[in-house]
Amino acid sequence: MRDRGWDGRPLLGELLSRGRVQAWTGSHRIPAARRAGLLYVPIRFVDRRRVERRMIRCGYGIGEVLISRLPEDWYDDDRLDFLTRAGDTHAAALLRMEIDTNARDDRAKIWDNRRSVRT
Repeated sequence: MRDRGWDGRPLLGELLSRGRVQAWTGSHRIPAARRAGLLYVPIRFVDRRRVERRMIRCGYGIGEVLISRLPEDWYDDDRLDFLTRAGDTHAAALLRMEIDTNARDDRAKIWDNRRSVRT
């Protein structure tokens, strides 16, 4: 990151009151960006109005941090479905990329572990 800056997809986040940001994805990349001295991290914010309307329709409470009001046992696929049904297609597409990348990385780790056990 120090050499090339931010390389990859933007984070998915939620803009909170007082200008703070709650990361929905990529929370491990934020400290890396800070250590690298980056002044800019690309973030795509969820559409709060769409997400709040969907939460109300589904009976979830609304607080300052929307993601913490969703069920704790939800995985990224559940959040993806929720964003899609809320009509936030941009956030859903970004979350889909995150899920796909994580799945690829997990498969690569499994493959590497199997290879190291055989040798």
